[in-house]
Amino acid sequence: MTTRRNLPYAPEHGRFGLLDVVLPDEPKGAPVVIVYHGGGLRALRKERMTHVAEFVARCGYVAVNTNYRLLPEAEFPAPVEDALRVVDWVQAADNAPLEGADVSQVAVLGASAGGYLVLMVGLLLGEARVSGIVSIAGPATHHCGVRHERLWRLPDGRALAPPVGLVGDSTPPQLCVHSVNAELVRPSESRAIVERVRASGSRAELYEFDGPGKQHGIWRDES
Repeated sequence: MTTRRNLPYAPEHGRFGLLDVVLPDEPKGAPVVIVYHGGGLRALRKERMTHVAEFVARCGYVAVNTNYRLLPEAEFPAPVEDALRVVDWVQAADNAPLEGADVSQVAVLGASAGGYLVLMVGLLLGEARVSGIVSIAGPATHHCGVRHERLWRLPDGRALAPPVGLVGDSTPPQLCVHSVNAELVRPSESRAIVERVRASGSRAELYEFDGPGKQHGIWRDES
């Protein structure tokens, strides 16, 4: 396993535009998994998910562990824009840091606010560019980190609904993981998006577990 740290995908954003690539022992032809950290879109960095990215690489995938701009220093929907831009970086025509990985197979994985971001990325880009979504305790019925809902738009003019409002015919397969004890992001969020995706005819799986504590139940320091 080899790690290439602090590669710029959006150099104009300083440290928020950096990512790490964690390569398995045999990266050529390996699918890619992009990893997004949590923190309510207002805190934390990619290092929070380093152990997850390393686990992904040990499983034989190329892991891309990324930062993104945070609120309130950046205005919403900046985190969503950055999350989408990482996919563009991964799928660039000549991307030497990925060592010949199969960029036609890109999955997205995130926890908490990162779970929200992977839902947004996968649903906005569709299965033509995203092969699968893994959302761990991700908000799905509202925009994470935003106190006052309104009609947000991306720079290209697309309306930015919360994840449940973006489900359509091209929705990638998804797995939602959620602690039944979570109160910070309640399990009803994952249940809502899974129900909507299944109703659309796409595949969605829900794994609920008896996690420690009342936050997400996914980190050792939450119990």
